[in-house]
Amino acid sequence: MVHAYLRLSTNEDKQKNSFEVQKKEIESHFEVAKTYKEMISGAAPLHKRKALLDLLENLQKDDMVVVLRLDRISRDTVQSGWIRYEIQKKVQS
Repeated sequence: MVHAYLRLSTNEDKQKNSFEVQKKEIESHFEVAKTYKEMISGAAPLHKRKALLDLLENLQKDDMVVVLRLDRISRDTVQSGWIRYEIQKKVQS
């Protein structure tokens, strides 16, 4: 199953990477089964990233997570590494 994660850090109208732009680009390359969206800073603590936590909780073996750019997952390098580790652990077990 392909999961798409879309994140905006400010008002969607002011961004060139709106939810619609992200979704359209991802869906042009993948058949997405479930989409997770949230409007929050990529530097926000994980406990505030409800859509991301839902995504991590719902992942199963052989699933795939797709984002338009890696900075959509997180702006914090350490946090991004942990999230990527958790995704790999879930989809490979």
